[in-house]
Amino acid sequence: MRLHVFNPDHDIALAVNRDRFTAPRAALQLRRDLGYLPMLWAAPGDLVLVDDVAVAREGLQQFDEESGARLIGRHELANHDYGNALSEICPWGWDAALRRELSECGVPERLLPSAERLQVIRRISHRAWAATRLLPPLRAFASTVGESQEVYGAVEVETYLKSHRHIVVKEPWSSSGRGVRYVSEMFGEEKSGVCLTQQLTNWIENVVARQGSVMVEPWYDKLLDFAMEFVTDGQGTAEYIGLSLFHTENGAYTGNVLEAEERKMEMLSRYVDESLIVGLQSAVSTEMGTLLNGHYAGCFGVDMMLVRKDGQIVVHPCVEVNLRRTMGHVALALSSREENLGHVMQVNFEKMFKLKLQFLSGPLP
Repeated sequence: MRLHVFNPDHDIALAVNRDRFTAPRAALQLRRDLGYLPMLWAAPGDLVLVDDVAVAREGLQQFDEESGARLIGRHELANHDYGNALSEICPWGWDAALRRELSECGVPERLLPSAERLQVIRRISHRAWAATRLLPPLRAFASTVGESQEVYGAVEVETYLKSHRHIVVKEPWSSSGRGVRYVSEMFGEEKSGVCLTQQLTNWIENVVARQGSVMVEPWYDKLLDFAMEFVTDGQGTAEYIGLSLFHTENGAYTGNVLEAEERKMEMLSRYVDESLIVGLQSAVSTEMGTLLNGHYAGCFGVDMMLVRKDGQIVVHPCVEVNLRRTMGHVALALSSREENLGHVMQVNFEKMFKLKLQFLSGPLP
């Protein structure tokens, strides 16, 4: 029997790096409203820990799921002896705050990662890790672009801006478009953001004070976001699960396309050769299987994008690595049911967060 947990404040917890912190209100509400999500992939007999069982049950109704798993609250987990029956904990992502929470609910130490293991997970989740460990071997493929540099203050950001003119500045640990700033050297140009104003300088220095650095990279002319989703056993093997085609606005996630794998590949191959996508998939499996060996077991995703460059369309093969389950994994779980294909999965907010499926209004991009 496995225990599943949806903890969407995971990336924030990594940045804070404490086992006790107060997550932003939106993150807390997202966890409460969508806590049922693991029911979409949980096996019969599994448990799904939620903040509010009634709210979770109501949200789950629209998917008509009968996985055989069961929703439970913290009180039940803490007051029933599930310890001997539990075989594994499957969170959205591992961090110190979740470890403390589960420990206080009576989850046995044997099922929880050590403090040392959590620090390794945090280090691998830093954007600089992906930029230095995974991006270089993927850039060996033709028709790819991508670079990212770790810097330690506003002066270095300005230097990078002068050489690239249009850049993106990112917090080392952040997600869903938060902690990202688009910066242009010139005013008045199409898509131009702002120069290094005092406000931006203050933001950079504040991030450096809290997280130690910022990441800078070129501001690419993006055509399309996509990702490759994987699961690793932590023993040298990383298994490819599927493609994720998703939408963003100003870097923030807005939704996923639910389609069969062949349809998603067909869409990408309109722009780049299918062999490039397949080659990158194989390379990520090989590289990450080795890099994560002995350090992390579970789901992860690699965000990529199609980019216009010098009149051609090329692939950025490693925008970031998400060392956790992703909304792409959720989309793949929903795509396993034929009736969900041809829809867009979106997270909407109308007094509460809701996961909605809407028909594609037109052909794929």
